[in-house]
Formats: sequence, structure tokens, C-alpha cells
Amino acid sequence: MSEPPFDLQRAHRWFAVEFNNEAWELVEKPQRSPEETRRMLHLAHAAALHWSAVGKPINAERAECLLATAYTAAGRLDTATLHLELALMLSDNGCEDETPFDRAALLACAANIYQRTADDAEGPRYARLAREAVEALTEADDRTVIAKLYGIS
Repeated sequence: MSEPPFDLQRAHRWFAVEFNNEAWELVEKPQRSPEETRRMLHLAHAAALHWSAVGKPINAERAECLLATAYTAAGRLDTATLHLELALMLSDNGCEDETPFDRAALLACAANIYQRTADDAEGPRYARLAREAVEALTEADDRTVIAKLYGIS
């Protein structure tokens, strides 16, 4: 592959941020058309790809959480679970830049997914962990975001 005529690292970061933000906008949209749902998934994957080129482990964790959330919003729980498990693995392996909000959102994402699947043990366990993590958040806005996205407050 030849050298690009622009700053590749800067381009990766720009696309990662832009695709991430647009994917979250579509996740939060109350009603999506089938085309918007496809776009949401493509954007989430594109953000993850660009973060993999320039991001830290926390960006990979956040990208997997976005993918899990987007696939849940698309009604594809098997794929959502795969991305959730990757995000949980990254978090559990000590992602050094993880914030309390990151952990609370990930636990809420897990509760949301596992409560929709046949895994009777994991749903209540993650719901309890998520509620505890959300209660520990100091910013009311952070609690509001998690409640809006995952129904955990």
C-alpha cells in the first residue's frame, strides 16, 4: 500500500470520532428505518476499525460496547452478545483508562442484553451490578444517559 497524501493517524482519529458519534445518534433514535439500522451497524463497525488503528484499549472497549448496543437496538442479540463479551473481557482485564461511567454503561449493556436472552442467571446478576455502579456515579447526567440507553437507574 502506498503512502497516503494526508496524515493517516489524524484521519483515523477523525473518522473514529465522527462514525462513533453518528452511530450513537442512530442508537438513540426512537424509530429507525431499515436503512438507518444498517447504517447504524456500519458506522459502529467503521468506528471500531478506525479506533483499532489509533486508539487505546479503552477505545476498543467502548467500540465493543457500542457494537453490542447497536446490535441490541437492531434486534440481533446473538451478535450483540459476542460484542458484549469482548467488551467485558477488555474491562475485566484491567483497562487502565476505564472510568466509572464506562464500567456502569458496560454493566448496564450486559444487563440489557442478558435480560433479553435465555440466560436466567446472568440477567439479574448484571442488573444488580449495573444498578450498584450507576448509583455510585457522581454526575446526574451520567445516570440519565445510562437510564435512557439501557433502562437502568
